Amino acid sequence: GKTLINYESSFAIQKLRKKIEMMNAEEYAKFENRVAESWGLPTRFSEDEIKAAGKGFDWQDFVYQKALMQSHNLSVRGGNSNTKFLVSGSYLGQDGIIKNSGYYRYSLNSKLEHQINKKLNLSSNVILTYVEKKNQNCCGPGRATNLIGTSFNAFPTLTPYLSDGTIRDLRNYYNWNPEVINPAYFIDETKDIGKSNNILARLALTYEPIKDLKIKITGGLISSDTRSSVFVTSKYYTGVSSASLSRPNTTSFLNEGFVTYDKTIGKHSLQLMSGYTFQDHKTTSLSASGAGFLSDIFDAYNLGAAKTPGIPSSSYEYSTLISALGRINYDFDKRFLATINFRADGSSVYSEKNKWGYFPSGSVAWRISNEKFFNIDFISDLKVRGSWGITG
Repeated sequence: GKTLINYESSFAIQKLRKKIEMMNAEEYAKFENRVAESWGLPTRFSEDEIKAAGKGFDWQDFVYQKALMQSHNLSVRGGNSNTKFLVSGSYLGQDGIIKNSGYYRYSLNSKLEHQINKKLNLSSNVILTYVEKKNQNCCGPGRATNLIGTSFNAFPTLTPYLSDGTIRDLRNYYNWNPEVINPAYFIDETKDIGKSNNILARLALTYEPIKDLKIKITGGLISSDTRSSVFVTSKYYTGVSSASLSRPNTTSFLNEGFVTYDKTIGKHSLQLMSGYTFQDHKTTSLSASGAGFLSDIFDAYNLGAAKTPGIPSSSYEYSTLISALGRINYDFDKRFLATINFRADGSSVYSEKNKWGYFPSGSVAWRISNEKFFNIDFISDLKVRGSWGITG
Protein backbone atom coordinates (compact mmCIF):
# COMPACT_ATOMS: atom_id res chain seq x y z
CA GLY A 1 0.00 0.00 0.00
CA LYS A 2 0.86 3.66 -0.04
CA THR A 3 3.23 5.07 2.59
CA LEU A 4 1.76 8.11 4.37
CA ILE A 5 3.74 10.82 6.18
CA ASN A 6 1.93 13.11 8.61
CA TYR A 7 3.15 16.05 10.68
CA GLU A 8 1.16 17.92 13.32
CA SER A 9 2.16 20.78 15.59
CA SER A 10 0.48 23.15 17.98
CA PHE A 11 1.46 26.16 20.04
CA ALA A 12 -0.21 27.82 22.99
CA ILE A 13 0.55 30.43 25.60
CA GLN A 14 -0.30 29.82 29.25
CA LYS A 15 -0.63 32.40 31.95
CA LEU A 16 -1.91 32.79 35.47
CA ARG A 17 -5.69 33.01 35.35
CA LYS A 18 -6.02 35.47 38.23
CA LYS A 19 -3.63 37.08 40.66
CA ILE A 20 -4.29 37.46 44.38
CA GLU A 21 -5.15 41.06 45.14
CA MET A 22 -2.40 42.52 47.32
CA MET A 23 -1.56 45.93 48.76
CA ASN A 24 0.68 48.15 46.67
CA ALA A 25 3.68 49.93 48.21
CA GLU A 26 1.78 53.05 49.30
CA GLU A 27 -1.05 51.00 50.82
CA TYR A 28 1.43 48.75 52.59
CA ALA A 29 3.34 51.69 54.10
CA LYS A 30 0.11 53.22 55.43
CA PHE A 31 -0.99 49.86 56.81
CA GLU A 32 2.30 49.36 58.70
CA ASN A 33 1.97 52.85 60.17
CA ARG A 34 -1.52 51.99 61.45
CA VAL A 35 -0.20 48.75 62.96
CA ALA A 36 2.62 50.63 64.69
CA GLU A 37 0.16 53.24 65.95
CA SER A 38 -2.14 50.59 67.38
CA TRP A 39 0.78 49.16 69.36
CA GLY A 40 2.02 52.55 70.49
CA LEU A 41 5.20 52.28 68.41
CA PRO A 42 7.00 54.91 66.33
CA THR A 43 5.85 55.52 62.76
CA ARG A 44 7.51 53.08 60.35
CA PHE A 45 7.28 55.16 57.15
CA SER A 46 7.52 58.94 56.82
CA GLU A 47 5.07 60.95 54.72
CA ASP A 48 7.76 61.53 52.10
CA GLU A 49 8.45 57.77 51.90
CA ILE A 50 4.74 57.07 51.50
CA LYS A 51 4.39 59.60 48.68
CA ALA A 52 7.45 58.23 46.93
CA ALA A 53 6.35 54.61 47.30
CA GLY A 54 3.68 54.65 44.60
CA LYS A 55 2.57 51.23 43.38
CA GLY A 56 5.94 49.70 44.16
CA PHE A 57 6.95 46.23 43.03
CA ASP A 58 4.55 43.41 42.10
CA TRP A 59 6.07 40.17 43.37
CA GLN A 60 3.46 38.00 41.69
CA ASP A 61 4.49 39.40 38.30
CA PHE A 62 8.06 38.52 39.25
CA VAL A 63 7.26 34.89 40.13
CA TYR A 64 4.80 34.11 37.32
CA GLN A 65 5.34 34.33 33.59
CA LYS A 66 3.62 33.76 30.29
CA ALA A 67 4.72 30.27 29.31
CA LEU A 68 4.96 28.61 25.91
CA MET A 69 3.44 25.18 25.35
CA GLN A 70 4.20 23.36 22.11
CA SER A 71 3.78 19.90 20.66
CA HIS A 72 5.10 18.27 17.50
CA ASN A 73 4.35 14.85 16.04
CA LEU A 74 5.78 13.19 12.93
CA SER A 75 4.48 9.79 11.82
CA VAL A 76 5.11 7.41 8.93
CA ARG A 77 2.70 4.57 8.23
CA GLY A 78 2.30 2.08 5.45
CA GLY A 79 2.49 -1.59 4.49
CA ASN A 80 0.69 -4.13 2.37
CA SER A 81 -1.90 -6.87 2.79
CA ASN A 82 0.44 -8.91 5.03
CA THR A 83 2.46 -6.27 6.86
CA LYS A 84 1.45 -2.95 8.38
CA PHE A 85 3.73 -0.55 10.24
CA LEU A 86 3.64 2.79 12.02
CA VAL A 87 6.62 4.80 13.27
CA SER A 88 6.13 8.12 15.01
CA GLY A 89 8.11 10.61 17.04
CA SER A 90 6.72 13.37 19.20
CA TYR A 91 7.83 16.23 21.41
CA LEU A 92 5.85 18.02 24.11
CA GLY A 93 7.34 21.11 25.72
CA GLN A 94 5.52 22.96 28.46
CA ASP A 95 7.24 25.83 30.20
CA GLY A 96 5.77 26.45 33.63
CA ILE A 97 3.88 29.62 34.49
CA ILE A 98 6.12 29.65 37.56
CA LYS A 99 9.64 30.68 36.56
CA ASN A 100 12.31 27.98 36.40
CA SER A 101 9.77 25.17 35.99
CA GLY A 102 8.58 23.06 33.09
CA TYR A 103 7.80 19.65 31.61
CA TYR A 104 9.45 18.25 28.46
CA ARG A 105 8.81 14.86 26.85
CA TYR A 106 10.36 13.13 23.84
CA SER A 107 8.70 9.96 22.53
CA LEU A 108 9.39 7.37 19.84
CA ASN A 109 6.65 4.87 18.99
CA SER A 110 6.74 1.91 16.62
CA LYS A 111 3.96 -0.54 15.74
CA LEU A 112 4.23 -3.60 13.53
CA GLU A 113 1.67 -6.21 12.49
CA HIS A 114 2.67 -9.06 10.19
CA GLN A 115 0.55 -11.95 8.90
CA ILE A 116 3.19 -14.67 8.69
CA ASN A 117 0.76 -17.15 7.09
CA LYS A 118 -2.95 -17.89 7.20
CA LYS A 119 -2.74 -19.24 10.74
CA LEU A 120 0.03 -17.20 12.37
CA ASN A 121 0.06 -13.47 13.16
CA LEU A 122 2.76 -11.37 14.83
CA SER A 123 2.28 -7.91 16.33
CA SER A 124 4.54 -5.64 18.34
CA ASN A 125 4.50 -2.19 19.89
CA VAL A 126 7.47 -0.34 21.42
CA ILE A 127 7.30 3.11 23.04
CA LEU A 128 10.48 4.87 24.17
CA THR A 129 10.04 8.02 26.24
CA TYR A 130 12.41 10.54 27.79
CA VAL A 131 10.90 12.96 30.29
CA GLU A 132 12.52 15.94 32.00
CA LYS A 133 10.80 17.89 34.75
CA LYS A 134 11.96 21.20 36.21
CA ASN A 135 10.24 21.53 39.56
CA GLN A 136 9.83 24.45 41.92
CA ASN A 137 9.32 24.44 45.66
CA CYS A 138 5.97 26.12 45.16
CA CYS A 139 3.99 24.82 48.11
CA GLY A 140 4.36 23.97 51.76
CA PRO A 141 3.69 25.28 55.26
CA GLY A 142 5.18 28.55 56.42
CA ARG A 143 5.72 31.74 54.50
CA ALA A 144 9.50 31.28 54.23
CA THR A 145 9.57 27.70 52.96
CA ASN A 146 8.16 27.98 49.43
CA LEU A 147 8.15 30.24 46.43
CA ILE A 148 4.43 31.06 46.34
CA GLY A 149 4.30 31.87 50.04
CA THR A 150 7.22 34.28 49.81
CA SER A 151 5.64 36.07 46.83
CA PHE A 152 2.65 36.96 49.04
CA ASN A 153 4.80 38.16 51.93
CA ALA A 154 7.59 40.03 50.16
CA PHE A 155 7.54 43.80 50.71
CA PRO A 156 6.09 45.77 47.77
CA THR A 157 8.34 48.67 48.78
CA LEU A 158 11.46 46.72 47.77
CA THR A 159 12.77 45.10 44.58
CA PRO A 160 14.34 41.62 44.27
CA TYR A 161 17.84 42.72 43.22
CA LEU A 162 20.41 45.27 44.29
CA SER A 163 22.05 47.61 41.79
CA ASP A 164 24.95 45.17 41.30
CA GLY A 165 22.55 42.33 40.37
CA THR A 166 22.84 40.36 43.60
CA ILE A 167 19.73 39.18 45.40
CA ARG A 168 18.39 41.58 47.98
CA ASP A 169 18.09 39.98 51.44
CA LEU A 170 14.69 41.22 52.62
CA ARG A 171 15.38 40.08 56.18
CA ASN A 172 17.78 42.99 56.68
CA TYR A 173 15.35 45.85 56.00
CA TYR A 174 12.34 45.94 58.34
CA ASN A 175 12.87 44.79 61.91
CA TRP A 176 9.15 44.28 62.44
CA ASN A 177 9.14 41.42 59.93
CA PRO A 178 12.62 39.82 59.77
CA GLU A 179 11.45 36.44 58.44
CA VAL A 180 10.40 37.44 54.92
CA ILE A 181 12.45 35.66 52.23
CA ASN A 182 13.11 37.00 48.75
CA PRO A 183 11.43 34.74 46.13
CA ALA A 184 14.48 35.25 43.90
CA TYR A 185 16.40 32.81 46.11
CA PHE A 186 14.06 30.01 45.00
CA ILE A 187 14.04 31.02 41.34
CA ASP A 188 17.77 31.69 40.87
CA GLU A 189 19.57 29.60 43.48
CA THR A 190 17.73 26.25 43.48
CA LYS A 191 17.47 23.44 40.95
CA ASP A 192 15.07 20.50 41.22
CA ILE A 193 15.28 18.37 38.10
CA GLY A 194 13.88 14.93 37.39
CA LYS A 195 14.91 12.91 34.33
CA SER A 196 13.34 9.61 33.33
CA ASN A 197 13.96 7.06 30.57
CA ASN A 198 10.95 4.81 30.02
CA ILE A 199 10.38 1.70 27.92
CA LEU A 200 7.00 0.15 27.17
CA ALA A 201 7.23 -2.89 24.89
CA ARG A 202 4.79 -5.60 23.84
CA LEU A 203 5.10 -8.61 21.53
CA ALA A 204 2.14 -10.89 20.69
CA LEU A 205 1.85 -14.07 18.68
CA THR A 206 -1.57 -15.37 17.60
CA TYR A 207 -2.04 -18.86 16.19
CA GLU A 208 -5.30 -20.24 14.74
CA PRO A 209 -4.82 -24.01 14.22
CA ILE A 210 -8.46 -24.57 13.24
CA LYS A 211 -11.43 -22.36 12.57
CA ASP A 212 -12.88 -20.65 15.68
CA LEU A 213 -9.91 -21.66 17.87
CA LYS A 214 -7.19 -19.11 18.69
CA ILE A 215 -4.07 -19.30 20.83
CA LYS A 216 -2.45 -16.00 21.81
CA ILE A 217 0.79 -15.51 23.72
CA THR A 218 1.86 -12.01 24.79
CA GLY A 219 5.04 -10.71 26.40
CA GLY A 220 5.45 -7.21 27.75
CA LEU A 221 8.07 -5.06 29.46
CA ILE A 222 7.73 -1.84 31.44
CA SER A 223 10.93 -0.15 32.57
CA SER A 224 11.60 3.23 34.14
CA ASP A 225 15.03 4.60 35.03
CA THR A 226 14.77 7.90 36.90
CA ARG A 227 17.29 10.43 38.20
CA SER A 228 16.08 13.14 40.57
CA SER A 229 18.50 15.81 41.79
CA VAL A 230 18.07 18.87 43.98
CA PHE A 231 20.80 21.49 44.31
CA VAL A 232 20.86 24.66 46.41
CA THR A 233 23.76 27.04 45.78
CA SER A 234 25.87 28.79 48.39
CA LYS A 235 24.11 32.05 47.45
CA TYR A 236 20.83 30.74 48.89
CA TYR A 237 19.49 32.67 51.88
CA THR A 238 20.75 30.01 54.30
CA GLY A 239 24.30 30.58 53.06
CA VAL A 240 24.95 26.83 52.84
CA SER A 241 24.95 24.86 49.60
CA SER A 242 23.34 21.42 49.57
CA ALA A 243 22.59 18.64 47.12
CA SER A 244 20.63 15.41 47.04
CA LEU A 245 20.39 12.70 44.42
CA SER A 246 18.08 9.69 44.05
CA ARG A 247 18.02 6.94 41.42
CA PRO A 248 14.86 4.81 41.55
CA ASN A 249 14.50 2.10 38.91
CA THR A 250 11.44 -0.05 38.24
CA THR A 251 11.08 -3.01 35.90
CA SER A 252 8.00 -5.13 35.29
CA PHE A 253 7.68 -8.14 33.00
CA LEU A 254 4.29 -9.47 31.87
CA ASN A 255 3.55 -12.79 30.15
CA GLU A 256 0.05 -13.90 29.16
CA GLY A 257 -1.33 -16.90 27.33
CA PHE A 258 -4.95 -17.39 26.25
CA VAL A 259 -6.87 -20.03 24.34
CA THR A 260 -10.29 -18.99 23.01
CA TYR A 261 -12.96 -20.93 21.17
CA ASP A 262 -15.92 -19.10 19.64
CA LYS A 263 -18.59 -21.19 17.89
CA THR A 264 -22.10 -20.38 16.68
CA ILE A 265 -24.51 -23.04 15.42
CA GLY A 266 -27.97 -21.82 14.59
CA LYS A 267 -29.36 -20.03 17.64
CA HIS A 268 -26.67 -21.41 19.92
CA SER A 269 -23.49 -19.44 20.63
CA LEU A 270 -20.65 -20.77 22.79
CA GLN A 271 -17.49 -18.97 23.88
CA LEU A 272 -14.74 -20.70 25.84
CA MET A 273 -11.65 -19.02 27.25
CA SER A 274 -8.76 -20.34 29.33
CA GLY A 275 -5.50 -18.63 30.16
CA TYR A 276 -2.81 -17.55 32.55
CA THR A 277 -0.94 -14.36 33.43
CA PHE A 278 2.43 -13.84 35.05
CA GLN A 279 3.78 -10.48 36.16
CA ASP A 280 6.76 -9.53 38.25
CA HIS A 281 7.71 -6.14 39.61
CA LYS A 282 11.18 -5.09 40.70
CA THR A 283 12.11 -1.75 42.26
CA THR A 284 15.59 -0.62 43.27
CA SER A 285 16.63 2.75 44.61
CA LEU A 286 19.74 4.59 45.71
CA SER A 287 19.93 8.03 47.30
CA ALA A 288 22.64 10.26 48.73
CA SER A 289 23.04 13.85 49.87
CA GLY A 290 25.51 16.36 51.22
CA ALA A 291 25.92 19.98 52.31
CA GLY A 292 28.65 22.59 52.41
CA PHE A 293 30.34 22.46 49.00
CA LEU A 294 33.38 24.61 48.25
CA SER A 295 32.05 25.45 44.78
CA ASP A 296 28.69 25.52 43.03
CA ILE A 297 30.20 24.50 39.69
CA PHE A 298 29.59 20.77 40.02
CA ASP A 299 25.91 21.08 40.87
CA ALA A 300 24.70 17.72 42.30
CA TYR A 301 27.34 15.70 40.41
CA ASN A 302 30.08 15.70 43.07
CA LEU A 303 28.49 14.64 46.36
CA GLY A 304 31.84 13.35 47.58
CA ALA A 305 33.04 16.95 47.91
CA ALA A 306 30.44 17.78 50.58
CA LYS A 307 31.79 19.08 53.88
CA THR A 308 28.87 17.39 55.64
CA PRO A 309 27.89 14.20 53.80
CA GLY A 310 24.45 12.73 54.36
CA ILE A 311 23.68 9.11 55.11
CA PRO A 312 23.18 7.19 51.84
CA SER A 313 20.31 4.75 51.51
CA SER A 314 19.29 1.98 49.14
CA SER A 315 16.37 -0.41 48.75
CA TYR A 316 15.24 -3.45 46.81
CA GLU A 317 11.73 -4.83 46.31
CA TYR A 318 10.58 -7.77 44.21
CA SER A 319 7.14 -9.33 43.85
CA THR A 320 5.31 -11.67 41.49
CA LEU A 321 1.66 -12.23 40.62
CA ILE A 322 0.39 -15.38 38.86
CA SER A 323 -3.20 -15.93 37.74
CA ALA A 324 -5.08 -18.77 36.07
CA LEU A 325 -8.52 -18.08 34.67
CA GLY A 326 -11.31 -19.61 32.65
CA ARG A 327 -14.70 -18.50 31.32
CA ILE A 328 -17.69 -20.10 29.59
CA ASN A 329 -20.31 -17.97 27.86
CA TYR A 330 -23.49 -19.46 26.40
CA ASP A 331 -26.10 -17.55 24.42
CA PHE A 332 -29.36 -18.94 23.04
CA ASP A 333 -31.11 -16.83 20.45
CA LYS A 334 -29.69 -13.66 22.05
CA ARG A 335 -32.37 -14.07 24.71
CA PHE A 336 -31.05 -16.47 27.31
CA LEU A 337 -27.48 -15.95 28.57
CA ALA A 338 -25.28 -17.85 30.99
CA THR A 339 -21.70 -17.24 32.19
CA ILE A 340 -19.37 -19.25 34.39
CA ASN A 341 -16.03 -17.77 35.54
CA PHE A 342 -13.17 -19.08 37.61
CA ARG A 343 -9.99 -17.30 38.62
CA ALA A 344 -7.07 -18.25 40.86
CA ASP A 345 -4.56 -15.56 41.90
CA GLY A 346 -1.25 -16.15 43.65
CA SER A 347 1.03 -13.42 44.98
CA SER A 348 4.48 -13.57 46.53
CA VAL A 349 3.70 -10.71 48.93
CA TYR A 350 1.30 -12.83 51.00
CA SER A 351 2.20 -15.32 53.73
CA GLU A 352 3.08 -18.93 52.91
CA LYS A 353 -0.35 -20.28 53.86
CA ASN A 354 -2.29 -17.56 52.06
CA LYS A 355 -0.50 -17.04 48.76
CA TRP A 356 -3.43 -18.19 46.63
CA GLY A 357 -7.01 -16.99 46.35
CA TYR A 358 -9.79 -18.70 44.39
CA PHE A 359 -12.69 -16.74 42.95
CA PRO A 360 -15.55 -18.56 41.18
CA SER A 361 -18.57 -16.71 39.82
CA GLY A 362 -21.57 -17.27 37.59
CA SER A 363 -24.60 -15.50 36.18
CA VAL A 364 -27.76 -16.10 34.16
CA ALA A 365 -29.80 -13.53 32.28
CA TRP A 366 -32.96 -13.15 30.25
CA ARG A 367 -33.03 -10.36 27.65
CA ILE A 368 -36.74 -9.57 27.66
CA SER A 369 -36.38 -6.87 25.01
CA ASN A 370 -35.60 -9.56 22.41
CA GLU A 371 -38.85 -11.44 23.01
CA LYS A 372 -41.55 -11.16 20.37
CA PHE A 373 -44.14 -10.00 22.87
CA PHE A 374 -41.97 -7.04 23.96
CA ASN A 375 -43.09 -3.84 22.22
CA ILE A 376 -42.16 -0.74 24.21
CA ASP A 377 -40.66 1.91 21.92
CA PHE A 378 -38.87 3.98 24.55
CA ILE A 379 -36.98 0.97 26.01
CA SER A 380 -34.25 -0.36 23.72
CA ASP A 381 -32.75 -2.97 26.04
CA LEU A 382 -34.35 -4.73 29.02
CA LYS A 383 -32.60 -7.58 30.77
CA VAL A 384 -33.11 -9.46 34.01
CA ARG A 385 -29.89 -10.85 35.49
CA GLY A 386 -28.87 -12.82 38.52
CA SER A 387 -25.30 -13.55 39.59
CA TRP A 388 -23.17 -15.04 42.32
CA GLY A 389 -19.46 -14.84 43.00
CA ILE A 390 -16.60 -14.57 45.45
CA THR A 391 -14.19 -11.62 45.51
CA GLY A 392 -11.14 -10.98 47.59
